[in-house]
Amino acid sequence: MALVADTSLASFDQGGNREDLSDVFNLLVQHNHRSVTNAIGIKGEAAKATKHQWVEGELGGMTSALNGALNTTATTANVATGDGVKFRIGTLFKISGNNPEVLQVTSITADALTVVRGYGSTSDPGTNYADASVIEIISHPVQEDADIATTGRFAEIVRATAYNYTQKFFDYTQVSDTQEAVDKAGVDSELTFQVQAKLEKLWRELNRSLIYGIRSADAGGAASYRSMGGIYEFVTAAGGNATDAAAAAVTYKLLRAEMKDAYDDGGNIDLIVCGTTQKAKISDIYVELRRMERKDSGMGYIVETVLTDFGEARLVLDTTLEADKVLFLDSTRLRALPLQNLAMSMEDVARTGLARKKMISGEYTMEIMNATKAFSVLYNLSTA
Repeated sequence: MALVADTSLASFDQGGNREDLSDVFNLLVQHNHRSVTNAIGIKGEAAKATKHQWVEGELGGMTSALNGALNTTATTANVATGDGVKFRIGTLFKISGNNPEVLQVTSITADALTVVRGYGSTSDPGTNYADASVIEIISHPVQEDADIATTGRFAEIVRATAYNYTQKFFDYTQVSDTQEAVDKAGVDSELTFQVQAKLEKLWRELNRSLIYGIRSADAGGAASYRSMGGIYEFVTAAGGNATDAAAAAVTYKLLRAEMKDAYDDGGNIDLIVCGTTQKAKISDIYVELRRMERKDSGMGYIVETVLTDFGEARLVLDTTLEADKVLFLDSTRLRALPLQNLAMSMEDVARTGLARKKMISGEYTMEIMNATKAFSVLYNLSTA
């Protein structure tokens, strides 16, 4: 973003000891459209402690998979380990493929379902369903006089506490009285210009931390370091939806598979973040989704949205992201936020000579709910 002295980003009061620059900083974020920070926003209630904690419920997906083949006329379907809790007596489901057969659950023992084949107007296809075939849960109808004794019940929603640390973002500027007094080409105030430049630098640092930050807090009080974890660290934790592309080129199938992984786990991907390399490659493969841009001097296309069976996601270009990676985000479960009373601000520093000094700082963190379920990462893509 170009630095222009005579803009709203530079319109702050230079008097006083401490000045709130949070609105100026947020406006800077809004102006930088090609960034994760802009896409998710600095929003919501501020953090109240340096170890920011939040409560998240376990997501319940509406899909599973066969654990072993289901032969024609067979009435016991084994599902993926641990997925039996997704079903109850009466549940209707179908198995992937072109066959319209619907099956109904009549009893459940752990991950083994006793089923009725050909529910309602549907019929047994007379062919076998292969091991690992995808199961799509339709609904959980109950009888008119149903109660827990006859239908069973789902397991209680598991509640967990997740956390991240806040991180200080700090810089300092010093402008001599002479620098401030003399005429400057295109700049009314050297101090205003320098403060604005430092704010942009701090925004870039926050944006990079949102992606690649590492959660850590050294013991030792005021002299210790504390840093916030970023999206990549949270999403690629054990059990997360992270796929090694093995140097393959990005394809529609790869993008759809990542959105499906999150969808199967209860997420709803609405943002896909990539750098310039993968953005160009996605534009090349998404011919059917491109928006033509006509100009007097030429023409081209820009892919703005990825459409799949598992939702619609806006493409976000962020040059911070490494060339081989693509992030899949659920913006409803992700936000940046300041520590209370420590959003971006500026303070005077005591003069020790013929110069004015300003300290610029803010403390921020990131909240990401159900990181290993509602999000996904595709890495090690071809960059050639």
